[in-house]
Amino acid sequence: MFEAAVLQEMQDKSFKNFALNAPCDQSTKFWAPNKAVDGNRNGYFFNYSCSHTILFKNFQQRHWWQVDLRKLIFVSHIIIANRLDCCGDRLANFTVELGRLESNGSITYTLCRYHDGVAGPLTTLNCTRSIWGRFVRISLMGDALTLCEVEVYGDMDDNSTRLVPGNMASLCLGPPVV
Repeated sequence: MFEAAVLQEMQDKSFKNFALNAPCDQSTKFWAPNKAVDGNRNGYFFNYSCSHTILFKNFQQRHWWQVDLRKLIFVSHIIIANRLDCCGDRLANFTVELGRLESNGSITYTLCRYHDGVAGPLTTLNCTRSIWGRFVRISLMGDALTLCEVEVYGDMDDNSTRLVPGNMASLCLGPPVV
């Protein structure tokens, strides 16, 4: 009953992209993680709008990218822009998880959705169930992880607007790491 009331209230509001310019990080840095939250969906890598982990050709490795939404959000949907110039097939069979910050400083993740197959140029994902989260993590096993934009839409939990100190805010500022 409560969940239905919350969903109805959310449908009456316009959603905000909480990932826009938010602090982020990734497992390795070939190209800066903040390129995936710069508001530019351009899927052409050499237009400098895509994040990219280090390429491990013919070597399967766990790659991840994560954004800190800075507040607990009831996530409505996530939009992911894939690479268009080549290599779009690398964004396949990936996991999207939402994380909550625990009182001891650790992050507990809950599966939002597993995307089976190759992502399209623009992929919209809904979590398989209603989840609150502060962190969104995208991960896969493969050669590399490239994300040209990640948008996270939802509604805030007004009782959880406290920002927790951390060092992630500095990770997305500055020039791309090559």
